[in-house]
Amino acid sequence: MDVKTLIVRAAREYPDNLALVYKTTRMTFRELNQASNRVAHGILALGVRKGDRVGMFLHNHAEFIEIDFALSRRASSGPLNIRLAPQDHEYMR
Repeated sequence: MDVKTLIVRAAREYPDNLALVYKTTRMTFRELNQASNRVAHGILALGVRKGDRVGMFLHNHAEFIEIDFALSRRASSGPLNIRLAPQDHEYMR
C-alpha cells in the first residue's frame, strides 16, 4: 500500500484522530488529508506531473509531512540534506 492510499484511508476511517504532532502544531487525519490535497493542487498548478521527481529542501517542520503526502499523489519525492554543500546537491541531481 502506498502513502497516498494510507492517508486517504486514515482520513476516511479515523478523521478526528490525531495524525501529526510537531511542537505546537496538531493535525487530525482529516486536516492532514485536506492540507495535503491543497498542496497537491498547488504542485499541479506549478506544472509537476505524474512521474516527475521533486527534491525537498526543508528543515524539520509539520509542512514537510504535508508536502511529502502531496507529492506522493503526483510525483516521487526525495528529501535533500540541508547540511550538504550546493555542489553535493548538484552531484545528486
